[in-house]
Amino acid sequence: MPRQSTSNSAKKKEAERLIKVRQDLGLTQIDLAKEFKVTRQALGMWERGERTIPGPVLKLIEIYEDKLAGKKKK
Repeated sequence: MPRQSTSNSAKKKEAERLIKVRQDLGLTQIDLAKEFKVTRQALGMWERGERTIPGPVLKLIEIYEDKLAGKKKK
């Protein structure tokens, strides 16, 4: 069972990162879903931690986080 909670914990952490990036960019779920070329429903499931965020999307989140961090430093 601890393994499953770790997985849920990881999903939740990833979901929180996705929500923060989306909000920091000032985008709606629909806007970000279009940017990622997925449905709004898929994005919503990722944000609720109901589905694992695919690796390429995690990489995009990381890129956005880096860009946003760079903007805040300036």
